[in-house]
Amino acid sequence: MTKKKIRFMREKTLAIMKMTLFFQLEQRDNSASSNKRNLFSANQSGIISFNFRTRKWSNAVDASIFGGLRIKSLASDKEIMFIATINGLIKNDMKKNLMDTYNYPFIGQVNHMYIKGRKLWLGTSEGLISYKFK
Repeated sequence: MTKKKIRFMREKTLAIMKMTLFFQLEQRDNSASSNKRNLFSANQSGIISFNFRTRKWSNAVDASIFGGLRIKSLASDKEIMFIATINGLIKNDMKKNLMDTYNYPFIGQVNHMYIKGRKLWLGTSEGLISYKFK
């Protein structure tokens, strides 16, 4: 890591700490994800995003998309966001405003997600699952 990246990470951490002090979140199980442009943070009232370039917070995903359910994990790739709730997996295209819900029994409870290239990796109660989403 270069020194510039280390400084940038410290700036992001300070911004998150300020927001954590500003927003009182009721639940303890919060999730966060980031891509090259944004940092996303979730709670029951929605998913908010912090734009690294403009250094501003905004509402990224309304809670009605995931029914206000507790979010277990988030993963984002450009305009696609995967949201794992206690009831299943949601794929949300933020640019096209499209949503797909995946409630298959073989998936089980999604605990963690990771995007690598064209695949979404799911750490679930049933094991490790990969899904080619592009």
